[in-house]
Amino acid sequence: MSRATLLSAAFITVALSLTSTSAQTNANEGGRLKLAEALHAKAESFFKEGRYDEAAGSYREAALLAPEWAKAHSGLCASRFKLGENEAAAEACRRAAESQPDSPQVRVNLGRVLKESGRAGEAAEEARVALRLRPDWAVAHGLLGEIYSDLGRYEEAAGSFVEALRLDPGDAASLNNLGGVYYKLGRLKEAAASLERAAGLSPAQPAVHGNLGVVYAEMKRYERALECYRRALELKPDYAEVYYHAAYAQLRLRRYEEARASCLRAVELRPDYAKAHQALGVIYLASGQKGEALGQYKKLESLDPALAAPLFKLIYGDKILDARSRTLASAGAK
Repeated sequence: MSRATLLSAAFITVALSLTSTSAQTNANEGGRLKLAEALHAKAESFFKEGRYDEAAGSYREAALLAPEWAKAHSGLCASRFKLGENEAAAEACRRAAESQPDSPQVRVNLGRVLKESGRAGEAAEEARVALRLRPDWAVAHGLLGEIYSDLGRYEEAAGSFVEALRLDPGDAASLNNLGGVYYKLGRLKEAAASLERAAGLSPAQPAVHGNLGVVYAEMKRYERALECYRRALELKPDYAEVYYHAAYAQLRLRRYEEARASCLRAVELRPDYAKAHQALGVIYLASGQKGEALGQYKKLESLDPALAAPLFKLIYGDKILDARSRTLASAGAK
């Protein structure tokens, strides 16, 4: 359960002017910087329109004209990140950090990209640098909490999110993340309270309602969980993961038809959703449809053999036990 981590135009803004001393500036230099500014403005327009490839091209040209201009490198970082080019994004962010090493925003940008690239250790160091530069910045504390959560350091993650919320009590994303960490720690009442606050502050976020449903299901409050799932699906009808979790709650309430329908919708949305196929097999088995359960097992064999094995044991549990008994009896006779 984590916040959305996409970079945005607002995220990438850094305060850096293009001024230089009169002794360093000549007519050619001034013209070059004006062209860089124009290219940067063009890139910003492309970025806002979602034309990230074109934005990246213009940011890159601006950075070539003004190599020490962190803002151009930061824009290139954001564009590359949006395009899924994480290594190129990280390189652009590093160039920005070299040009403006004392900017906490630039450090957070780099930390975010490194985190999303799976380089949590490096990301944590950038977040710590940002906090040394600006200790009272809730955003940097929140990022460090996300990184600690990725590393499985849940107590430290909780501490970072609590500090982020002390600095910014209205940060719904940190409330959502804190709820996820409390869930991991087994502190379910605190998880539910945190997520309820997040839902109140950000009622249009389907993930928050879905996460809250997961917590209530773990508390065995299945009806309340289903209310949360329904709200999440109202906001995002194609939310395959929520259909899967709803099926679990419905199965616990022995609403087999509803559970089957939820799982079928999940695999319709995501045909390779192995957990949903496994759950569908269990639901078929629970409602006496052994042949259909076997069909899900066969699909799982190619999708995820590790999930297929337990389903196989459920389907053929009686035969496996009989075979084992016969084997043991035969061994004893010898």
